[in-house]
Amino acid sequence: MSHTQSDADDQSHEAAILRQEILEHQIRQIESAHPDIAITGLDGTSPRGPGQPFGFLYRKNRLLVRGDAVARALELLGQQKVGAEAVPAGTLPSDHPTAGRTDVRSSDRDSDDAIAADLPVVLHLTGTVPGRDVPDLSRLIQADVGRDHEGFPAASPHHAFFMTPHGPLCPASEPGEVGRTEQVYPGMGDAGAGAGSTVAVLDTGFVRSAAGHFRWLRGVSQWDPDRLDKFDVDHLTDSPDGFIDPYAGHGTFIAGVIGRIAPAADIHVRRLDIDLREIFTHWPSYSADIVDELHLPDHIRMALWAGRKVISVSAGGPTLDDQPPLSFRGIRRLLERDDAVLVTAAGNESSAQPFWPAALRWVTGVGALDAARTGLASFSNFGVNADVYAPGTDIVNAYACGQYECFQPPDQGQVRHFHGLAKWSGTSFATPVVAGLVAARMAKQGETAPAALAALLKIADTAHVMPGVGPTLMPEYIDLGI
Repeated sequence: MSHTQSDADDQSHEAAILRQEILEHQIRQIESAHPDIAITGLDGTSPRGPGQPFGFLYRKNRLLVRGDAVARALELLGQQKVGAEAVPAGTLPSDHPTAGRTDVRSSDRDSDDAIAADLPVVLHLTGTVPGRDVPDLSRLIQADVGRDHEGFPAASPHHAFFMTPHGPLCPASEPGEVGRTEQVYPGMGDAGAGAGSTVAVLDTGFVRSAAGHFRWLRGVSQWDPDRLDKFDVDHLTDSPDGFIDPYAGHGTFIAGVIGRIAPAADIHVRRLDIDLREIFTHWPSYSADIVDELHLPDHIRMALWAGRKVISVSAGGPTLDDQPPLSFRGIRRLLERDDAVLVTAAGNESSAQPFWPAALRWVTGVGALDAARTGLASFSNFGVNADVYAPGTDIVNAYACGQYECFQPPDQGQVRHFHGLAKWSGTSFATPVVAGLVAARMAKQGETAPAALAALLKIADTAHVMPGVGPTLMPEYIDLGI
């Protein structure tokens, strides 16, 4: 073996050790901050042990059941001596008092029978034990009832998803300081690019002060506030600690990427940890890292009712037996009805295992290119998760002002100083590149969002296929019609 090969192997081994250390740290963080979340091993049923890969995350003692399968599910649960009580579904509001929403008419609530029929029933279970826990019971019901015609399961755990900056689980290559010679990316589009297009960023909300600092954020017309310093991560207390919270600024960064490509687009930035139905009020106040499975489609519905045609989501996760998340049943029909598109992050596990919702056939999943933009980023998912790849490594864009204390290895305890910009990596930041290109093409060509997206994907698949990666899209390409 050559010295070069030996050095490469050593570096790969060290990277794997660090990746495992970060994973262990993230899991400890989740377990401390979210005691209602269970973390499984790869088999989907056994609790994950130290040093082991993880399967997926789910809410303890909560089961989602397809509406047409509830009666049979209750019968099967009774046979297993498991108690089940339906959690009232609530309704989506015409506005949200915390966020001060004014963009949705009261007539648009999901009391519509066509929508209500697709919503899963949430069952709170009692009497679960190892071997007869939520994943086992989901499989029992699924084996008996089966999938529907769209492939959605009869029952599933109430999954928890996570944000997708570069990291082995939920969060995070942590935001990095920006050097004097580093440039904001993407390059600034024409002033009128994206005019008339409407975009929703469903993420961590928006840092309002950023709009005053950067002209490319002037298109953000509505937002949920991103609370920069609400939580003390070291002590897991709901109190400021003088540092920017982990994952704060994530939504602002994403809006900035879109704003650079389509400065004239009308952008709404929403916060996914807001429970629009106000059902589960006992959840931890700090939840920017975790995205509830039910919150995500609810916010998609609200975005559609607010007239958004391009929806950008940088969150997701794996599920039991790689089945599509039951909560997304019916979302495809709403997108098609409203001529809208859903663009989502492919995930950062360096894996082809389905990462939802990116793996849904009717969703456009976006993987990340490396810093040189000549190959696949080492962290990016691929396969069924990525329909196209875009720049997502060492991206520089809008962030917050203040101090940030790193909380994961190898930089734990390091204090970084930010003055409105940050450098970040992840499929989270490749996703808004594609969303921004769709908005820009809609305006330039007078196309609907589905037509603009289809045209871009065709161009990527015919003119910009990168060897060893796949179809790619970059704002620098001159044949995109933007």
